Amino acid sequence: MDNTEQKDQTELRSKEQPKSTEQADTQCAPAEETENLSVVSIDTYGDQQCAQISEGPCSSLLNQVSVHLPLETVSNLRDLAGIETEDGRFIAPGLLFRSGRLSKASKEDLLTLKNMGIKDVIDFRSELERSVEPDRKIPGAVLLEDPIFKEADLKKMTGGNFKLLKMAAKSSRDLMNDAYASLITSPDAQTGCRKFFDVLLQAEGGVLWHCTQGKDRTGAAAAMIEHALGVKEDQILADYLQTNLYMTREARQDRDTASALFDKDLPVAEEDIASYLFAHRSYYDAMNHAVQTAYGSWDQFLEEAMELTPEKREILKKKYLVSPQSTQ
Repeated sequence: MDNTEQKDQTELRSKEQPKSTEQADTQCAPAEETENLSVVSIDTYGDQQCAQISEGPCSSLLNQVSVHLPLETVSNLRDLAGIETEDGRFIAPGLLFRSGRLSKASKEDLLTLKNMGIKDVIDFRSELERSVEPDRKIPGAVLLEDPIFKEADLKKMTGGNFKLLKMAAKSSRDLMNDAYASLITSPDAQTGCRKFFDVLLQAEGGVLWHCTQGKDRTGAAAAMIEHALGVKEDQILADYLQTNLYMTREARQDRDTASALFDKDLPVAEEDIASYLFAHRSYYDAMNHAVQTAYGSWDQFLEEAMELTPEKREILKKKYLVSPQSTQ
């Protein structure tokens, strides 16, 4: 990637991301996106409304860490560019992308993704999900169908479509916590994530991975590569929670679908629906706890479960990280 392209991506990042903690505290979802949203409680901060999704103040939920790329038909699209590592380097622009499904992507947006340099696409959705909403392919990109969970496993996970409605029952938060732990311990999930890392190791351009909303499976994969690259823990958590900035429209649609599908005599619990539609701090904590319990550390998990040797991690760092001087 030449210096001009890096400069362009850096300028894009500077426009998207708050310049200070004080500014970040007010980077909330626009009021028109959260107005009359009944899935979660709406709290007012200053002149704006923020969807209070998870534990902690609004600022801890809504800091922008990765660069949001607002395409019309591809939701939750972000470039991990500029996220800082423990050793003071940064993720290079134009190489690591995460998003929601591509099944509704327009020709124009697919061309935009192509022009962004995306050469590999990883679809974490199940066979059933793909059959209902198959990916629209980015011209020139290789598509890997890599289900993190099999259909039986997906009873514990949701992607924002009608399947989540059948799970809107008591203990929904516990079910999601268990699902996030399974992202670490499940043999199916481990196999899928190893394939993810294989692509990253061999890629010769930008890599985009996605599930349905770009929240759970996609968020877990993002956390894994960020840990592998040595990203600071608080930045990894912030990138995971950043998804909540882009969920309000989909949440409203899914809430309306829930009302239509459930029997009128069996009202949908707002808290349960919210458990499936948004990224909660407790889910990230459940995944982290599973790593610590089963492996002792993220380093051990990456080496043992993901088969990432120190040599392979160095390859990833050389491929996807840049020094501060090279971003100027």
